[in-house]
Amino acid sequence: MAPRQLFSGLIMNTGGWQTFNEDVFEEFFQPYAPDGTIAGEFGGYGLPIHADREIVNKIDPRFVWTVSAFDEEFGISPGFHVANACCFLVTKRPHDFKLIDFSTYKERPFLTEIGRKRQLNRLRKIYSDSEPPEAKDRTPMNYR
Repeated sequence: MAPRQLFSGLIMNTGGWQTFNEDVFEEFFQPYAPDGTIAGEFGGYGLPIHADREIVNKIDPRFVWTVSAFDEEFGISPGFHVANACCFLVTKRPHDFKLIDFSTYKERPFLTEIGRKRQLNRLRKIYSDSEPPEAKDRTPMNYR
């Protein structure tokens, strides 16, 4: 996979997928460690890939993300994946399997404030176009 560059909020769009900077992931999706889980990776929110499957299987998949390693960068993708997986993240806001992901870069330029706002606005637009009114009532742990 060729390295991707992100400058002052430019959003990569490759074949329908849109890649955002990982700096906006936490602010928009609000990751957290569910009760009863052992989290500690990726900023204290990451569930290890060998996490208790009984707990992980109770979480609505629309709220689960996979952190994967690729060369010298990490990617955050919606859903459960096992290839190159480092850990799983659970968020308060569902991803609804939109064609988005987030990247970190070893030598990436820092996201400017304008770039961060642009990316947050783009995410808001993606989700406002299709989010049903009852979406506010969904929570990760009322799945099964």
